[in-house]
Amino acid sequence: MSSVLRDGCRRGRIHKPASWKLAEGQSVSVDGICSTVVKHTQKYFEVEYIPETLSKTTAGSFAKGSIVNLERSLMLKDLVEGH
Repeated sequence: MSSVLRDGCRRGRIHKPASWKLAEGQSVSVDGICSTVVKHTQKYFEVEYIPETLSKTTAGSFAKGSIVNLERSLMLKDLVEGH
């Protein structure tokens, strides 16, 4: 993950899994942090965190080359299983 600071916000660029189709405005969990896609290409997507999120989560510690856990949001039609 790479990041740039702007107006106290931090933007991260994340390599997109090849099978993922994303759209701007879509939610993705990045290390358990609900993140909104603000830009995307075939190879990567970007999310942006506001100062409040940076102060309350680990997003402030993300650096270029960080390995993060990614999870897609469920859709209403998706089956939910587990404990």
